[in-house]
Amino acid sequence: MLYVTADHAGFELKNTLKKWLVSHTTEFIDIAPNLEKGDDYPIRSDELAQYLHDSDNRGIAICGTGQGICIGLNRYSHVRAVSPSTAEITKLTRLHNDANVLCLDGRFMDFETVIEIVTIFLDTKFSDDPRHIRRIGMLSRTGSNQI
Repeated sequence: MLYVTADHAGFELKNTLKKWLVSHTTEFIDIAPNLEKGDDYPIRSDELAQYLHDSDNRGIAICGTGQGICIGLNRYSHVRAVSPSTAEITKLTRLHNDANVLCLDGRFMDFETVIEIVTIFLDTKFSDDPRHIRRIGMLSRTGSNQI
């Protein structure tokens, strides 16, 4: 399942993106459908992380720059959140890193670019290459003394 969320700075883009997802018959759940006071990106990243324990689930998270929510999400060992700026980088984050959350900026990216990146994120499968599987396993470890 695809889960979408946004803080106040990403709320407008999230609502526009939701219309696009519906028109392209992509199933999703908006876990923060209402604009609320105090909807800071750390709260939204914590909420989204809870839905990502199932390895088939993915997310799209939006804040002002895309970076704060990405940092918040990457505190969780089961999350591999990325904030790519190009189509090629988006594809590689899915192929090589099995990224499970796409973080977007609600203030700076034009909608055409957003759609290109979202489409690639949704359509690209992880490569299952043993070297990438090994590296992802290394990322899931906690603590610097375990590498």
